[in-house]
Amino acid sequence: MSSRTVRRIVEIAIRASATTSAVAIPIWIGITGCAPQIPSMVAAPASVETALIGKTKQELVACSAVTPNERKLGDVTELIFYKEASLLEESFPVSKSNFATVHHGCLAHVQLKEGRVQSIHYHAVPPSYPDYDHCDDIFAACSGR
Repeated sequence: MSSRTVRRIVEIAIRASATTSAVAIPIWIGITGCAPQIPSMVAAPASVETALIGKTKQELVACSAVTPNERKLGDVTELIFYKEASLLEESFPVSKSNFATVHHGCLAHVQLKEGRVQSIHYHAVPPSYPDYDHCDDIFAACSGR
């Protein structure tokens, strides 16, 4: 192959790459720009906040449905509770088989300052899942439900 042929092939490849980028990038921006923004965390319902704000760590752990992981962030202690959906909830019968749905759960982040609950936030797992009901289940006994 001559150097002129090689140079022509390289020019065509560069032009094709530039054309693909010129078309693909605006499409990608258009799609991602219109995608709904999923909140990474939401505040717990007012009824849960009312029941938990001011409780000690011991009171919270005693009434919660799951054991939390703990981490320190300066003078704040964060308790992270995770509750996932049961496998039965994630599939439902369709004719002679089951139809699986998204495996999901909820993370509850509880911040304690000076040993008492200051704030509660929920985080759906996966983030695209729209429901936080499993977090409410974590604290059902704490809020008298």
